[in-house]
Amino acid sequence: MLDALSFIFTVFILLGLAVPLLDVLLGVFGSILNVDIEIGGHHLGDMLDFSGSEAGGDAGTVLPFNLMCLCFAMVVFGALGRLTLSLMSSTFAIILCLLGLLAVSAGAYLAVFNFIVKPLRKNNPKAIGEWDLFAARGHLILRITKDSPGAVSLKDNTGASISYRADAREDILERWDGIIPQGTQVVVTDVDTISKTVYVRPLDTLENLKLKRQ
Repeated sequence: MLDALSFIFTVFILLGLAVPLLDVLLGVFGSILNVDIEIGGHHLGDMLDFSGSEAGGDAGTVLPFNLMCLCFAMVVFGALGRLTLSLMSSTFAIILCLLGLLAVSAGAYLAVFNFIVKPLRKNNPKAIGEWDLFAARGHLILRITKDSPGAVSLKDNTGASISYRADAREDILERWDGIIPQGTQVVVTDVDTISKTVYVRPLDTLENLKLKRQ
């Protein structure tokens, strides 16, 4: 009986270590092995995340599931199981030890999920989408003319600056004598998802008025 339990604990340890190791190896050499281990931008550790939230589990989640947390719990179960084999001298002792191991492993799972996984995912904001650009404000880093589009600098969800191809409608360009100069403060009025271009309109600000007169 103890030999069978020792084998089971060893299997739990090996499985718990194998999945993260495969994720690391395939994540580095995935293109060489021609293996796609990502679904929607998530690695193997997130593929089986059924926490019910895009952020990987909100506070209201009842049964959060994360594969990497499960692997950690499996390693804890297997390692502590091997350490407590000497205490399993009877059937009652085996049952008591197994229940204790399950409780400790569940606690380890929840601890890692709540104190590591959830905070990390909350600090990993979604990238700004094309349709999130409407009414976004920024400034031109490359002027827009009738003959060529320019570029606008906008802020993403983290506050970092991202540049986009920018253009303006004909009526707006006419009001600006065919040229919207670099540095003009603008607001996004439309998005062309095919050409990856945002259409902008200059803001009615004193700075823009000075640029227009130059």
